[in-house]
Amino acid sequence: MAVEDALDDGRGRIRADCAISYEVIAAETSPDHPPADFQEVWLPKGKLFRPLLADMKQPRFYGSVRRVRFRRRGFADERRGESFSVGLVGFGTEFGIWALRRPNGCDGFQLDLSTGVLSQFNLSTSSKDLINTDFIVGPSLTFRSGHFSSRWRLFHQSSHLGDEFLLNNLDVDRLELSFEAVDLLLSVEKQSWRLYAGGGYLLHTTPSLERGMLKWGFELYGLNWRRQKGTVRWMPIFGANFNALEEQNWQTTTSIKGGVEIANLPETRLIRFLVVYLRGFMPFGQFFNTSTIENYGFEFQLVP
Repeated sequence: MAVEDALDDGRGRIRADCAISYEVIAAETSPDHPPADFQEVWLPKGKLFRPLLADMKQPRFYGSVRRVRFRRRGFADERRGESFSVGLVGFGTEFGIWALRRPNGCDGFQLDLSTGVLSQFNLSTSSKDLINTDFIVGPSLTFRSGHFSSRWRLFHQSSHLGDEFLLNNLDVDRLELSFEAVDLLLSVEKQSWRLYAGGGYLLHTTPSLERGMLKWGFELYGLNWRRQKGTVRWMPIFGANFNALEEQNWQTTTSIKGGVEIANLPETRLIRFLVVYLRGFMPFGQFFNTSTIENYGFEFQLVP
């Protein structure tokens, strides 16, 4: 498949999506493909900053089943050391609003609206109790120049415990956790790997929390082991994401995901089947600062 086939629909419109077009990053800077002038685009298709594979709070469509073991304490003191099965679902995306981009590649600026709804269910109860739901919304400004990309984001998150969970856990005090935050991530990548790092700051929190945030990680793409039949590409992928919060005394929470990605080229659709592992603080809801866990399982991601 030629690089041009993945970028041009025959009418000169931008349709490159750096979320899946790993080859484009190298080809767009080659002598055979000189850069074109920037073009203003409303409601652009595709992304400039590749969504983080292993970040648990990345807005995306996914479903996951995991076995969770509390390491330090659970939702209440009497649950310390116990295990249970949990189902996680996410519904979210980053929708392009405006862009200033080169039509034959990924370089440029893009303004997106990021939205996500992330829910967790206790599969070990007969009623599959809804534990918690996090709502995330906010604008993000992304930039790419060749192998380098960045994402600046302003977002709001609010967390809400499920009614059945509260009825079955009367000793849990309900908190309306919410905050507004800004963060910045810088990324450098080649065809088969990526490194990223950044940090953020909580602008306003309820209840009061320490403000600092750090995030870093890496991703590997098995382009040398990929298989392609027609327009369908199979490829192994792996990612590790690390978070550290000032509220948690800068202790690290590690999220690891690896498996296979199946993409339909040149369209920007893909699915992923992943094995997942997490160790550290619970990443969702009001228990993010009190419950340390270890979990493993499987995850299915869908990029429409």
